[in-house]
Amino acid sequence: MSASAQTTPQIVHDFTHIQPFIKGYKGRLSEGLTYNKHNNTLLWVDIIAGEVHRATLHGDKHTRSYSNHETFKIPNESIGVIHLTTDPDVVLLGGRIGIASYRFSSGEFNYLWTFDGNPEIIASSSFENEPCQSSYKLRCNDGNIDPNGNIWQGLMFDFPYEPHHQGKLLKIDPLTGKISVEVKDILVPNGINWSKDGKFMYWTSTRDDIIYKFPYDLQTGEINTSEKQVHIRTSPSYLNQPCEGPDGHALTEEEHIFTATWGGSSVAHFDQGGLLVEKFMLPALNITDVLFVEENEMFVCCANKLPEDETLTDESLGGSVFRIVVEGGNHRGVERPYLRFRLVKS
Repeated sequence: MSASAQTTPQIVHDFTHIQPFIKGYKGRLSEGLTYNKHNNTLLWVDIIAGEVHRATLHGDKHTRSYSNHETFKIPNESIGVIHLTTDPDVVLLGGRIGIASYRFSSGEFNYLWTFDGNPEIIASSSFENEPCQSSYKLRCNDGNIDPNGNIWQGLMFDFPYEPHHQGKLLKIDPLTGKISVEVKDILVPNGINWSKDGKFMYWTSTRDDIIYKFPYDLQTGEINTSEKQVHIRTSPSYLNQPCEGPDGHALTEEEHIFTATWGGSSVAHFDQGGLLVEKFMLPALNITDVLFVEENEMFVCCANKLPEDETLTDESLGGSVFRIVVEGGNHRGVERPYLRFRLVKS
């Protein structure tokens, strides 16, 4: 059965009355859910506020609790993603002008690779009448580390600019510092993950409503011609609905996709064939990211209803972090890679 011929899924889970997992927290644009197994911490960012959040998890999926919710503010920054390293005290952050290292214990924030002035980025981002300024309007959005240790980083227009087809997907070689543009002319690059065997890369283009599947060459680290794995608008549950597209996603070991839906108040579960299996309805409009910690244990974060505004709204639980235990199946998320910190030069 093709995705376009699919009927409405039989399973719709109503979690619209669920309460946030992180009590008393409501960010402006919460995203970038990450789990560090080395110190059992849940991490996420608030892009607009320029914050990294960290909470220590306790128990298992049946008894889960947390303690020590910490907020780390990076002034004058837009933080889009967290890249883990083998040092639990150090992460890499996708920021306003590049990739920076951040040390939790000291608050030290240092850019390692910057995009401003990079000839290849500028060449693929020229505006009429201002060809040398385009890269300065870009910021990091979602990203990940590939099986060969390269950093893949999405760039899009920063606030207050409207999304424009100058976004791109970069690859950074931490050993040489080489930055290459792998995909260009994107409005909003988003979730990116690799299959457990490393042979496929899944990457979201939000405004195109598509999650692409690329063959990935483990020898060369290159991607080949993509195919549309998920086109959310061909799923009857999202036809004529106020959903602006897939956002961040979790990829399971069986290559099922659990994607957040910006404007769709839901997490959508697609099987390895790209068919919509089930939906999880949540009490917020703009769902931004999904993460599995244990088997069937799903964390979800979202944005406030109007993230471009200077003040928060109180109309929903937008900006919260939720937790759901998925019934049925054996869904284990593909583990997020750790960059070997000795390779990072500060």
